Amino acid sequence: MRDLGYLSLESLRQIDAHEAWYLSRLSKGVDVYLDAHAETRALALVPYLQQHYGDAAVVDLPVSLGQERVPCRLLAYRLSEDVVTQRQRKAHEEAHKKGRMLTQEYLNWLTFGLYITNVSKQIWPSKVVGTIYRLRWQVELTFKNWKSLLHIHILKGTRPERIKCILYGRLITIAMIALVSSYASWYAEDYLQREISIAKLINWLKRKGRFAKAIHAGTLDALCIDLWRTLPKLLCKQKRKRRTSRQLIEEYGYDMEDALAA
Repeated sequence: MRDLGYLSLESLRQIDAHEAWYLSRLSKGVDVYLDAHAETRALALVPYLQQHYGDAAVVDLPVSLGQERVPCRLLAYRLSEDVVTQRQRKAHEEAHKKGRMLTQEYLNWLTFGLYITNVSKQIWPSKVVGTIYRLRWQVELTFKNWKSLLHIHILKGTRPERIKCILYGRLITIAMIALVSSYASWYAEDYLQREISIAKLINWLKRKGRFAKAIHAGTLDALCIDLWRTLPKLLCKQKRKRRTSRQLIEEYGYDMEDALAA
């Protein structure tokens, strides 16, 4: 799952050639074609969607991208007025900072959420692709936690053997914390109907060397009991109106079951 900053048609072609899958947002500068013939003209995408699909909430098209004619699915989600207004306001603010004027064509582009993928409809129905992409942020948070809380990027020394020992040690720690967080997530969901905050959990395990002492003394059972008591007070995410990542995953699962059953 790629952000716009990492979009490369050649890399997408190679991913597809290796029978792997990708999901990315569509960059405005990429030409979109309805077929792979060389003489075909690129689409004026937004006018085409507006003309041929009216008020359809989701449009799912087989297309080819760029001069490479990379074949994929294009998913176009028609955004709500509130979201469009917010996106256009941010775009105007950014353009003002850079001393530029936005074209009406670009403002129209912001009325859609546009994604490209080579995953089939049978695996990812149209209505769930946008939700899956929104979960990409959870991957970013995982690496952020590894870096900011577990300091996986700080490697002191120059000897290869020392660097490997430090790196493997931290990866082992990450794997063990993942087991603890899995237990905590299960308990929070099944018994508290809440979602665990991984960042809060990691900080709690690090505080006063709590996790390291439990490993050294062989008292993981006592640690889990302490964790069980602390979860509802300190380690769960705050309740909010916006859906959590777990809720998005659950909705994706239900949509998948409905689509496959149909």
